[in-house]
Formats: sequence, structure tokens, C-alpha cells
Amino acid sequence: MNTQLSQSIIYTNKASCRDCYKCIRVCPVKAIKMKNGQASIIEEKCILCGTCIKECPQNAKQYRRDTEKVKSLLRENELVAVSIAPSFSGIYSDKEIKRLPSVLRQLGFEIITETSVGAEILSKQTNEMVLKSSTTVINSTCPAFVNYIEKYNDELIDNLLPLKSPALTHAIHLKEKYGDETKIVFVSPCIAKKYEIERDENLGLIDAAITFEELSELFTEFKLDLMNCEESDFDEISSKSSSLFPLIGGFSKSADLDTDIFSTKTLSVNGFDEVNNSIQFLNEENHICFLDGLFCKDGCLNGPASNSSKNIYKKKFDLQTYAESKPEIESVYNDNLFISTSFTSKKVKEDFVSENEIKNIFERTGKYSPEDELNCSVCGYDNCREKAKAVVNGIAEIEMCLPYMRKRAEKRSDKIMESSPNGIVIINDKLEIVQMNPAFKKMFMCSDSLIGKRISYLIDPEPFIKMITGEIDKLETKGEYRSYNLVCHQIHYKLDKVNQYAAVFVNITKSENDRVELQKLKSETIQKAQELFDHQVNLAQQLAKFIGESTAKGEEIVENLIKLTEKQNPS
Repeated sequence: MNTQLSQSIIYTNKASCRDCYKCIRVCPVKAIKMKNGQASIIEEKCILCGTCIKECPQNAKQYRRDTEKVKSLLRENELVAVSIAPSFSGIYSDKEIKRLPSVLRQLGFEIITETSVGAEILSKQTNEMVLKSSTTVINSTCPAFVNYIEKYNDELIDNLLPLKSPALTHAIHLKEKYGDETKIVFVSPCIAKKYEIERDENLGLIDAAITFEELSELFTEFKLDLMNCEESDFDEISSKSSSLFPLIGGFSKSADLDTDIFSTKTLSVNGFDEVNNSIQFLNEENHICFLDGLFCKDGCLNGPASNSSKNIYKKKFDLQTYAESKPEIESVYNDNLFISTSFTSKKVKEDFVSENEIKNIFERTGKYSPEDELNCSVCGYDNCREKAKAVVNGIAEIEMCLPYMRKRAEKRSDKIMESSPNGIVIINDKLEIVQMNPAFKKMFMCSDSLIGKRISYLIDPEPFIKMITGEIDKLETKGEYRSYNLVCHQIHYKLDKVNQYAAVFVNITKSENDRVELQKLKSETIQKAQELFDHQVNLAQQLAKFIGESTAKGEEIVENLIKLTEKQNPS
């Protein structure tokens, strides 16, 4: 068992995962597990097509980089060859293609070759095998397609072309030509190739498989600019037709099979839908043909790691133009290389889910009848039943059902609104009442009979009008409603998503009345205090007057007594 396979080729950067379910939606085999809102790859189910990587809006899906392995090979070995997949001619510009061999040599590669040389060798053996076959033969050059057959359609394993892929065939050719010690790096837009070269039957042929993205990263790291390099040639090139195998039906063309659009002998398909439908067709019909399938939509040129933003038709045009520009040459390669291989079943076992288990999940998510099964696919699954099965199997979560979560949120919102001690009213942009809670109805002495009526039946609509016209977004005021014997602290705001407007009324009548009573008590107390003070001042004044009068009379009496005494005792 190859221990390298235990290293995840595709994985999730959890820090970037945003619980959007896009990866589940686009994964053709639903090899995604959701736990606590985080998506992870189920490796035993994954076919490494890379669709999730291409489609993840947060770039949370990543694949294993092998650039360090390449740098180690270049640093530690004298003879390192690079086999570059023919998609390069659709990815790079014409000027870049002419300089690509030079920049690869600057990177440290000794041998610069086209993988399509391997396709040329493989094509001849394929032609002989297909023409002799009495059963349908399925192209095995696409590793994601092979993975899909082995894991999900193993009844067709015996129909897979028992020959190695162009990349592996090319590696065998290079080792025969340059020696077994030659180290080989393969470059393509395909992530599944990382798995293909690590299968037990392929170990030791290719030392590292990297993508065009990774190659670009190496150029950047070593500050290599394609356009600053001189033009140079590949050490090996292939024929015109073998350069076409990244295209839909390209391998059939390379193998000199019937590629007429109306032919029933060759069936060229691309993308999951066509691949899946063609497999169903072969399982249902006893039809003999060559099934030339590429798992990526629009073929290898549209691989998940092509590192090109070119229009797909521009890519095709450039690739075909490059192929046509090649000189007519006779093949000088060994067509008798031993490139036989075999494939084994890796069938994914789906756990049985009973109807009762599905029913239980449905009931937990408020689905009690077929009409409740919306099959909206927001969760990422094709329908509600598939989602329920995934929940039972532990790879999906109840909360992934948006209609269920919305209903739950609405119930929670309704419960909060119904139980709130504050009055709440919601109106539409026509100033019509949409909803009132019990507290509001009690405050303003009304009933649900006013639903649909204008808010002006109850209160001044001016704050709502200001919001509807866009004059304000939010308003917080105090309102006095004397006809209702009510004073409120009120907040008006807009419900943007539903284009409605809400107001919350906090009854502060009692506290307001208490405030008035307190103010009155304060005023009365101050008044009484002032009266008491005035009285005390007045009393003091009267006492002072009385004391003053008494003192004057006392002085008069004393003077009279003195005078009387003086008269009685003359000196």
C-alpha cells in the first residue's frame, strides 16, 4: 500500500469556509461532509475532479502543492526531465510557447518534452486494441473518469482500456531513452494526476505531478519571466494529431478511430452530465463503441488548475493552431513499449437508509407531506430525500435546510414579537398595517380588524413617511398620545429585505406621570419652604421690633428712676 495516498490531495481551508454549500452543489459525487458548518472532503468518495476547487467562491478548497518536491528533485539530481501536457499550447500565447523550453531549462530541467509523445505511442496500441475488441472500450486516459468508474460504476472496469495514460506512457519512454535513473516531472492542468502517479501500479514512473498553477508559482519564486527568455525548442515533439488529445474526441482522432460526428462507433463525451449519461446508456444498451470521455467540461483545456483566464474557444483555437503548425514527421518512437495496466474496484458503499429514517428527518424539518418537499437544492443536494439520507449518514446537518431554518427563525421572531411587553407594529410602503403584536393592540385599543388599514387610523404617520421617502433611516423620539392616555419612547426603522417599516413603542406613561408628580412635589416643597422662610423672617422682624420697643421703654423707666432718686437725695 502506497503511504503517499494517505496525504490529502484536495482539502478545505477551514478559515476560509463560509458555510455556503457551493461545494456540495457542484460535487458530482457529493464527496463533501458538513460538520459544525465546515465542509471537508470525504476522500474515499472523492474522484479528484477538482470541480469544488474551481467553483468555491471563497477559495476554501485547496489542493496539495508539490513544488517543494520538484525543487528537491532539481537540486539533488543531475538528470530531470519535464513532460508537459499538450494543454500548454492553449494556455500560453504563441510568443510564450516559443520561450517555454528556455525558462524550463533555467529552472533546472535537462530534458524538455511534450507529453503528447506518450499519446502518440499509446494511440497506436489503442487503435489495435479497439479494432480487435468485441465489447465496448472506455478510454482510460482521464484519471478522474477512471476514478469515477472504479468507485461508482465498477461493473464497467473490464471495459476500461487496459493501457497506461499518455503521461505514464511518456515516462516509460523517457526512462527507456535516457535511463531508469532519469527523474520525471509532469505538468498539466489536472489535479487527479497527482493520484494517478501514486497508484501502486504506477509508482516510480513519474516523480512529481504539478499543475500549471504550480509551475507559475515556481517561475515567480525564482523570478523567471517567460518573455525575457530566448526562443528555443523542445527536446522532443509529437505529431500533429497526438497534440489534440486534450480536446473533446482528441484522443480518438489521435488513435485514428472513426471521429465522424454521425458515427456510432465512437462516443466522445465531456463533463459529468455527459459522462454519467453515456455510462447509463452503455449499461442499458448492448452497444459496442469506443467511449472517449473527459471528465472536465470542455476537456483538459478547462482543467481545474490551468492557470489561464482565456476564453475556452480561444484556448481550443490556439491549441489547434499550434498542432497545425507542427511539421509532418514520421514517428520514430518505440510503439511496442509495455504499457499494459489494470484497474480494480474501489466501489463506494452507501449505507442503507430506511424510509422511517427519512421520514424522521422530514418531520424534524417540518416536512409532513410531499408538498413540503421543496427540492430547492439550496443545501447542495439534488432533492430533499438525498439531503435526508445524508443527514442520516452523518455527512450533512439538519440546519442546512434553508426553508426549515427560515420557518424556525420566523417562529422565533413571532414568539419574541408576541411576548414582547413593548408595542410593535409593522407597515408596508403604502402605510398599511401588516402586523401588530398584543402589546401594541392593548396600548392603542385596537384589534386585528385594522390589518390592511392605514396607520393613520391610529397614530400620526409622519415618522413612517420620512422613512419611506428616504429622508431618514431611523427615528427615535418620545410620543404623547393623549387620547390613549399614553406616553411612549418610540423607535422607527426600516426592514430592508422585505421593504417594510417597523416601530417599537415603549410605554413610559407611568414613569412620565411619576416624573410629573415628583416635579409637582418638588415645587410644592419649595413653595412651603419659602413660606416658612418668609414667616420666620417676619417673626424675626416682629421680635426685633418688640425687643426694640421694650428696650426703649426700659431705658425710659430707668432714666425716670434715676431722676427720682436724684431728687430724693440731693448732693
